[in-house]
Amino acid sequence: MTLLAPRTAMNRPRHVRLGPLTLATSGLLVVGMLGVSPGAGAQTVHQTRLGVRSELHAKHKKKKTHEPKAQESSSRACLEGNWAVTTLTLSTTGLTFTGGTGTTVDITSNGNAVGNFTPGTPLTGTEGSAKFNGTITDHYGFSPTTTARSGTFPVTPVSNDATITVAGVTKPVTSVSEQGSYVCTGKDLSLTFASGASTLMYQLAPAS
Repeated sequence: MTLLAPRTAMNRPRHVRLGPLTLATSGLLVVGMLGVSPGAGAQTVHQTRLGVRSELHAKHKKKKTHEPKAQESSSRACLEGNWAVTTLTLSTTGLTFTGGTGTTVDITSNGNAVGNFTPGTPLTGTEGSAKFNGTITDHYGFSPTTTARSGTFPVTPVSNDATITVAGVTKPVTSVSEQGSYVCTGKDLSLTFASGASTLMYQLAPAS
């Protein structure tokens, strides 16, 4: 999307692109309980023990069948998840503004990305500061099965209910189609959106 960068009354407006960005996944593990009735004779007890051992063996084998699912889960696109901004850096025409800590970013497997800027801190720089509020939903065109730890993707606007406040004046934010890139490092994620001389980078960590 296109945002108005921080400015003073003496500076002309500068437009920059800001592509905001968890997929929350949950699993349910069902564990079966084994019950054994006491036997009347030694042979019955022996048979019962064999039965229990057989069931335990089958249960152990069944457990192994769950391993591929765990592998599938770990191989999902590294962009997916619930993220929290640690640093948001906006660079435009020789100016740099940083902040945004606390902004949340949710990226789902279908590519939809919801950014909530209200809890984020203002972006500040030598030319002043700006505060983003509200939410923006974009669609990121990445494959949900990709195992790449870095790459590029197109960004398409879905919905926009965000504003920017500069020097006490609040204006709506405009969403536009653009290009983004990502790099996954360990458990962290970096997102970069560039347009002309303007670049906005998100440093993200898994949300707690």
